[in-house]
Amino acid sequence: MPIFRISSPNAKTIITTRRIIEKNESGIESVNFEDIDVLVYGNFKGSINKVELQIFRIIDDFGKEYNFQMETGKASIGLINAVNTVLKLKSINPKKSINPSLR
Repeated sequence: MPIFRISSPNAKTIITTRRIIEKNESGIESVNFEDIDVLVYGNFKGSINKVELQIFRIIDDFGKEYNFQMETGKASIGLINAVNTVLKLKSINPKKSINPSLR
């Protein structure tokens, strides 16, 4: 069941109750919430009055990295709340990275 969507000329991202899916020029990437080990929102604040697309990164239990698009500023709260709510409902507690190289 879809709960949040980001659409840009380069990619389409959808967050469902089970996974995060993104279709871009390279193909389709998907990660199940149960497989998330590290979650990095990066620079989600950006500029309040200027929405930009940034990357939020997920590292799964197997060490594979996924980069998904995210709108910055006020728009980022929708994505953050959607992801955090699903994780909380599923009792999943991924690590939050403080490694600046991952941001």
